[in-house]
Amino acid sequence: MNKFFQSRKAWLENNAFLVGIFLLIGVAIYSNTLHSPFVFDDGPSITRNPTIKNLENFYGNSTGYDKYPTRIIGYFSFALNYSIGEFDPFGYHILNLAIHIINSLLVYFLVLITFRTPFLKKSLSEATVREISLISGMLFLVHPVQTEAVTFIVQRLTSLTTTFYLLSLYFYVKSRVRFIGRSNKSETKFLFYFVCSIVFCLIAMKTKEISFTLPFIILIYECFFFDGSCRSRACFLLPFLLSLLIIPLALIDVRAPFEKVLSDIGTATRIQTDVSRGDYFLTQLSVIVTYVRLLFFPINQNLDYDYPIYRSLFQPRVFFCATSLLFLFGISLWLYLRSRRPASVALRVVSFGIIWFFLALSVESTLVPIVDVIFEHRMYLPSIGAFLSLAVAASVISREWNRKVWIGTLILITTVFSVATYKRNMIWRDDLVLWSDNVKKSPVKARPHYNLGNSYLFRGMTDKAIQEFQEAIQMDSAYADAYLNLGVAYASRGEEEKAMEALHKAIQFKPDDSESHYNLGLLYSNKGFANLAIEQYQKALLLNPESVNARNNLGIALAESGRIDDAIGQFQEGLRFLPGDEELRKNLEKAYKLKSHSR
Repeated sequence: MNKFFQSRKAWLENNAFLVGIFLLIGVAIYSNTLHSPFVFDDGPSITRNPTIKNLENFYGNSTGYDKYPTRIIGYFSFALNYSIGEFDPFGYHILNLAIHIINSLLVYFLVLITFRTPFLKKSLSEATVREISLISGMLFLVHPVQTEAVTFIVQRLTSLTTTFYLLSLYFYVKSRVRFIGRSNKSETKFLFYFVCSIVFCLIAMKTKEISFTLPFIILIYECFFFDGSCRSRACFLLPFLLSLLIIPLALIDVRAPFEKVLSDIGTATRIQTDVSRGDYFLTQLSVIVTYVRLLFFPINQNLDYDYPIYRSLFQPRVFFCATSLLFLFGISLWLYLRSRRPASVALRVVSFGIIWFFLALSVESTLVPIVDVIFEHRMYLPSIGAFLSLAVAASVISREWNRKVWIGTLILITTVFSVATYKRNMIWRDDLVLWSDNVKKSPVKARPHYNLGNSYLFRGMTDKAIQEFQEAIQMDSAYADAYLNLGVAYASRGEEEKAMEALHKAIQFKPDDSESHYNLGLLYSNKGFANLAIEQYQKALLLNPESVNARNNLGIALAESGRIDDAIGQFQEGLRFLPGDEELRKNLEKAYKLKSHSR
């Protein structure tokens, strides 16, 4: 045992060994998720998203960019996955896990290089710095709160943005360190690192909107850990500050009249909700405290929280949370001031980590109302600052501890979090288990019941599916999607009248839903009402022209009504969207035969 502690410096300085450890642990704790199914938002974003089915939409034409101007890189990665394995979730999970392990290593190397900046260069021993770096990266890797960002496939948008975010900051720091110790030989490397930082910043801005905070993080990092005149700093920071225009310009039409621009800004900074900005901010004060609690005590994790909206600062929980967060922010400022003392310079890193946590949350947890006020994956990027602060604070406090006790405690914490992550991932292995767990934790929220109903319906457990859809409707009487799938469930049992009633309700609450019109068309076709079926299929196609199923069934209904030429046109159009579809091809051949016989 003594030999192990005596040799810790050797293995801490062996980067190849540490990379292997990160890889081994990462694969071990996420090994039970590699075949987990697509769930929740994976449907509209991946499995039901025609855009990712053709790589040309991302480089041969503007379809991908037009649809995802601020997330084009993330959706391009989904398109790459589809081009390799279509909708086999294994490939998607492998890439998600690889991104997470890479991010953990980037955290390690970012912390390492931070302690090589001029302000911190001689603050701690090399062994201590590597310990802090290892703790930060390892906490990020194994903490169970990260499972949603890694195992929930579509949240690659968050983890991949974090990759480019960290790369941009890392290369910025490398370039600044190289600039300080510059010589004729190092100028080329400085320029290379600086350009890499700008490039990764631009890529991050096109992966997800949370990257909007990156220029501010770089600005604060510059002020915390580097010296220089305002003029020289401005030269370094200007390209990053200019990048702040990228996301707003992608979301609004600057050529429109001023009133339209203001309207676009309001729409772009409000996502599917009518909650006021003030109420959303007050609610986020409570949400952020929940996030902090999850970092220390990751229990009762939930995919779809049933979280109340708070509307007054003087509600007891809101006031307590506001006071607590203000106190935490005050600690950050106090630590920054205290770090001016030579013996306490490492405390500046703790201060920076706290500011990182708050700033990285700011896009989704301040004044931009989002319909879902809380999601665990939103902590993925902010948690880096939290883990950095905890690692440095723990190292400073532990100076008086026995080193064996200190290292043993860290190993214990890492082991506990690793086991917790593996156990949490077991719930993600099966969508029925996932939504059953969610219903237990959010029993009076409609959406978990709806998704549990979908899981039952997919498995042919129609009675249980109907029960869950009815539960969802009871909690939200205008839940159009629940009415839609209730109609599908009734239709599968042959209860066509009940199915029609449910589908009419779905259309009443969501008239622009293509699926509801399509399924109503199927019911009319089954009952022999060809004209009514045609009308519903046409409405479905008007709302979703790429619906091959609606186009195929419209062609069949037209052919049965004697409109052969129109039917042929629909089958041909369907084959244009899906050239290899065998059913469309056979229906087209039948239509041509009917046409030839009618002559």
